[in-house]
Amino acid sequence: MSIKNTFVVLVCIGLAACSSNPASPPVQDATTQTPVERSEAPDERAAAQQERQDIADETREVTNMLLAQAQTALHDNNQRSAINLLERAVRLAPRDSELWVALGHAHLANGNVPSATQHVRKAIALAGDEPSARRRAWLAMADIREYEGLPAEAASIRRRYNRIGS
Repeated sequence: MSIKNTFVVLVCIGLAACSSNPASPPVQDATTQTPVERSEAPDERAAAQQERQDIADETREVTNMLLAQAQTALHDNNQRSAINLLERAVRLAPRDSELWVALGHAHLANGNVPSATQHVRKAIALAGDEPSARRRAWLAMADIREYEGLPAEAASIRRRYNRIGS
């Protein structure tokens, strides 16, 4: 047999091996499986849940610190620093509507109405059915409308959302 024919035979054997179905693993009866120790599973779940809670608490602590620093920066008329701090906070807790409202206010203080509107709309969407979060987000939208020279729209929003307790 020539080298060319040997090569063709080997390629065919290789392709046949690749296309064959491997044997299925044997089905194991559930009654023969080793049971998981029941005392460990709840402990592991509790430990994992506690770890998630610890991470959430640490994240909240950091975002609160960033929010406080941003408020100080806004008070000192340093909008750019406030925006940077709030962007960091939002990256840590992207589903926190309060942070999006604050970021919207910082952009509004900086005169960037499109960004302020975008961030406040995000806050409204994240607030969902939570009354105080919705109120804060919509009142931030009223501030934007006021800034845009739309006092009637701002007043309408404020009338509607000032009735809801903070």
